[in-house]
Formats: sequence, C-alpha cells, structure tokens
Amino acid sequence: MKISYDREFDTLYITFKKSTGVVCHEPKPGFLLRCDKSDNSLVGITIVGVRSQFSDGPMDLPIDDVNLQMEISKVIENLKHPRCFH
Repeated sequence: MKISYDREFDTLYITFKKSTGVVCHEPKPGFLLRCDKSDNSLVGITIVGVRSQFSDGPMDLPIDDVNLQMEISKVIENLKHPRCFH
C-alpha cells in the first residue's frame, strides 16, 4: 500500500495495488474510489479536501497527526466491499 499527500491541493492518495486502467466512483463529494477497469476491484482511494473531510473545520495540523491517521484508518477498515460499484 502506498499513501501520499499533496499539501498544495489538500488531497490524499491511498493506493492498494497498481492498475493499467481505472474508473473512479464518487460515493460522496471529494471521496473517490479508484477501481480497476478489468475486474472492478478497489485499487485506491482519493480524498480531496482531506482536512475538511475529517474535521469540523479547517485544521492547522500536519498530515501525520495521529488523530487524522486514525480517522483515515477507520475509513479504510470500514470499506465493506472489496469490489467497486457497478
């Protein structure tokens, strides 16, 4: 798994595996599921505006803050479907 953060755009990228082609689904604004085109498996998650997604307002905390990491971990653990939407 690879996790990267773009501070300029406040976007978090979580990649579970590589894929040659993906399709994105947005179950809620700013929360994108990246799915493999060939088998519809979940290959990654993109969270746009990550600081506002996991707080009640803007946060002035570094991305490696323990609370933010815990919230992101909860999101990953709560994914109930290994496959994306059809």
